[in-house]
Amino acid sequence: MDHLVKKGTLRRAESYEAWLNYCATRSRSTFEGARIEVVNLGNNRFRPKTMHVESYSLWLHPNMVDFDRPVSVTTDGVAAEYVCEPSLLTALESFKRRHDWGLIYYASISVDVNHH
Repeated sequence: MDHLVKKGTLRRAESYEAWLNYCATRSRSTFEGARIEVVNLGNNRFRPKTMHVESYSLWLHPNMVDFDRPVSVTTDGVAAEYVCEPSLLTALESFKRRHDWGLIYYASISVDVNHH
């Protein structure tokens, strides 16, 4: 997620676990907070764990992966392999997201959590 705009009143979480499971109520609808934790296992392997996430993008840098080999992503126990190539367009998109030359990523993988 690049940014979040929240309207309404803010509630302070009573504990770290409550903060992790935060949900916002607006009108009659409740929106549960989303969370993703990704572990880079090395050797082109990643292990994301999600909560209330339908899809996400994993942005990659040459220091993180070998682009000559497939990237293995095991999301919530479901494994998938992706072939990705670095591109100038993706690098420019990553700069546009953060406006920080130190955070340039050369490729990204889009993962649909429900259908991968």
